[in-house]
Parts: sequence; C-alpha cells; structure tokens
Amino acid sequence: EWHGLFFYQGKGTPAKLCVTDGSNAGTIFLKDLGTAETITHILPAQDFVYVIASRIVSISPFTIEFQIWKSDGTSAGTSLIYTTPTAPFTSSPSFSSDRDDMRNFSIAGNTLFFKGYSATEGNELWVCDGTTAGTKLVKDIKPGTGHSTPLAFCKIGNEVFFTAMAVGLERKLWKTDGTESGTVQVPVPEPFFILDNAVGLVNNKMIFYAHNTVDGYEPYVSDGTAAGTFMLKNIHPSGNSWLSQSQNAHLRFNNSFCFFIAYNGTAN
Repeated sequence: EWHGLFFYQGKGTPAKLCVTDGSNAGTIFLKDLGTAETITHILPAQDFVYVIASRIVSISPFTIEFQIWKSDGTSAGTSLIYTTPTAPFTSSPSFSSDRDDMRNFSIAGNTLFFKGYSATEGNELWVCDGTTAGTKLVKDIKPGTGHSTPLAFCKIGNEVFFTAMAVGLERKLWKTDGTESGTVQVPVPEPFFILDNAVGLVNNKMIFYAHNTVDGYEPYVSDGTAAGTFMLKNIHPSGNSWLSQSQNAHLRFNNSFCFFIAYNGTAN
C-alpha cells in the first residue's frame, strides 16, 4: 500500500504490475515488467514504490536475475531502473530487513539499501536512489569475490545500520551514510556476533539476536553505538532462547513494542 493505492501482481507472464484504489474503475493493469516472471517485493518509498521482479535464467545450474522497477501508480510512471547480473541462487540480491522477506526498514526518501551482487565483488552493500546511475556498490566489505552478505537494514537518524561478515562467517553490526568511507563496523566489545538476518525497530533502537559465547543466542538492543549495544535479557540462562522458526511473529513491531518468539527453557 502506498498513498492510497494497493499494488499487486496480476495473472500472466511476463510479470504484470497492477494497482487498485479500491474501486472497480481504479483497478487497472499498469505494465508488463520486461522479461520478469515474478514480483518478489513491493517496497514503498517517498515518491514511488520499488517493485522488485525476478526471472529464472537457468535451472541447471540454478541462476536468477532480478530487475528493480519503480512506479507511481501510473503506466507512464512505471519504469525499469536496473537489471542485476545473473547470479547463482545462493548469491541472489536481498531487499528486505525482516525474516519474512517482505519489508525494508532502511528506506528514507527514495533511497533503498540492499544486498547486491557482482561477479567481482560477491554479495555486498548496494544502494539505489531511484535512478540507474544511482544504483551502485557502496563498499566491498569483504574484499574480492568473498561475500559479506549484508542483511537486516534499518535506518536510525541519518545512518543505516545492517549486519555483515567482513571476516569469516561472524556477523557484526555495521553502519553507513551511503559512502564508502562512511561505511564502518560499530566497535561492539568482543566476543559478539549477530545470529539472525532480521531486525526489529522500536523507540529508535534495533532489536536482534546475537551471541557472546557465554549466554548463548539471546535478544540484543542497539541504538547504533558500541555503548548502546547490549543483551536485553538472558531469557534461557542455560541455553539459547533463539528459535529458527519465526511462527510468523518474529521481531514484529509497532510504535511502542517489538514482539518476538523465544524459548525460555520450558516452552516457546
């Protein structure tokens, strides 16, 4: 939903973008999305919605291509921004901040941060400002073809926070102002690494699951600073409170609270 309009995928191939204002006359087909087969995300921005569509390029090996479109709810205002390089399924771009792969909490104005891919840099931090020229790599966090695999994008103030793996497979907290030099790791005291690919946002703070090698996987909070990043509560003192199954209620939030499923040693 965006500005009183509801966007959805219509039946047929290629992927068909449709929109409705809730009336019969206002329910219309907008445009065929190039060669795309499926709409994977529709993400509201300030002046348009981002429409992410994909197509399967090859079954064996399984490779996929994504297209970034934008739409203001009119046919003339629906256009292709960028087509990603063909990538193995394991290197597919990621455009979401939550485990349900539906929402992106980094969008402010028309700027979208996401996990992008290139054959030379691997899975790294990318940005899109709604233009082709403005869709680009921000920083190669794990230099070379290695993957830092940024996820869990979340905007607080003027900075976007995310998790990434600069060394090995230990996921740390990072922040970016959209520039290479302004993309840095938040120096949280070790041992500390983030487990999950999702984040909740409440009261200008992030909530996510992390591990300190002593207390297991427990919920953490962060205001984006090292001092403001700490374990919220050791819910399961003798083990992990984290669950691999979100049960459709993991790190959901409103204006006052963040909700999640946890194991306390007895029940979920």
